[in-house]
Amino acid sequence: MIQWVAFFLAIVTATNNFHVDSVQKGEYSWTIKLINRAVAESASNKPIKKAKATVEGLHKKVLHVKIVDEEEERWEAPLINPQAGQHYTKTPIASLGFELVNSPFGFKITDPELKEVVIDTTAGSFDFRDKYLEFGYKFAGDQVMGLGERITERLFVCHDRDLCKYTLWGKDEPSPYDDGGGNCLATYGQQPFYMVQLKKSRKFVGVLYLNSNDQDVTLKRDQGTLLVTHRNIGGVFDFYFFYAGTAESVLVDYHDLIGRPYLPPLWSMGYHQCRYGWKTLDKVKEVVGKFEENDLPLDVVWADIDYMKDYADFTVDPVRYAGLKEFVENLHTKKMRWVPIIDAGLKYDKNDKYYILGE
Repeated sequence: MIQWVAFFLAIVTATNNFHVDSVQKGEYSWTIKLINRAVAESASNKPIKKAKATVEGLHKKVLHVKIVDEEEERWEAPLINPQAGQHYTKTPIASLGFELVNSPFGFKITDPELKEVVIDTTAGSFDFRDKYLEFGYKFAGDQVMGLGERITERLFVCHDRDLCKYTLWGKDEPSPYDDGGGNCLATYGQQPFYMVQLKKSRKFVGVLYLNSNDQDVTLKRDQGTLLVTHRNIGGVFDFYFFYAGTAESVLVDYHDLIGRPYLPPLWSMGYHQCRYGWKTLDKVKEVVGKFEENDLPLDVVWADIDYMKDYADFTVDPVRYAGLKEFVENLHTKKMRWVPIIDAGLKYDKNDKYYILGE
C-alpha cells in the first residue's frame, strides 16, 4: 500500500531535478551524462542518481533518444527485428534539429523542413526512479492516432475531450471500448506508438516509446497544442521520434524499424474456428462435425490451452485429448489445418524440462 501511495504522490508532485553534467558530441550520436540534484532517498521508490542519455540520428526523419540508469542495469524491451532500420541512412545530429537544454535537462526538436519546433520536452515533466518513470513533452498539434489496442468511435483518439488518459498494459483482456475517460482499462496487447497531426502544416509526426512496463499516457490539449505525459513503473526511457510527413510516410519509417507484416499463406485467409473451453477432443470433433453436417466452410481448427496437460506448454493431455494425432491427420485429408495455441508463459514447475531449460 505504501508503494502505491508513493506512486500516486509522484504523479502529483513530479518535477525535473536532472541537469546535464557532460556531453560528448559525435557526428551521428551524442552521449549526455545527467545528474540528479535532488536525490532524497525513498524506501519505496528510490530516485536514480546518475543517468545517461544517448541521441542517435538513425535516418533523415528518425531520431532515437534513450535514457538509462548509468549505475545499474535495468530491464529494456527488446526491438526484435533482424532487419531493423535496414533502409535507414545514418544522419548527422546537426541536421535533425535537436536542441539540448542543460538545466533542467530537456530538449527540443525542430523539424528541418517545417522550420518549427514540433516537440518540446521543456514544457513537460521528467522523473526517473526505480519504480516510477515520468516523461512529458508538448506537440505543435493536438490530433492523435494510435495507442492501441483499444476500440474508439473515431480514427483520432481523445477526439472530444481536452484531457484523456489511456492505460498500456497487455493483460490478455479483450480490446475494450475506451474514450480516454481515465478508466485505466487494460488491453490484450499494447502498442506504444502514436502519431500527432501538426496544427499549421497538417503533417504528422510519430513517436514509439519502447517500454513494455505498465504505463498510463495522459493527453492534455491546450489551444492547438498537446502535452503528452508517459508514466510507467519500470524499464528505461527509449523513444523513437519520426519527423513530419504524411501519415503513410511516418508509418513506412516506423515499419522499417519494427518490421513489416508477413505475407500470410492463402489457407490462413479462410474460415477459422476457435474457442476456449473445449475440454475434450470429443467436443472438438462434435464442433467440426456440425460444420460438415450443415455444409459450412471450415479451413482451420484452433485449439486453445484446454488441450494441454495441466496447462503446461508443449504437452497434450493423454486422457482428455487422447487420439489427437489421428484427429489432426484426418483434418489434413480434408485439406484443413490445426493450430495449437502456445502460451507465452511457461508453467512454474521446477521439475518441468522446459522451465529448467528457461532458467
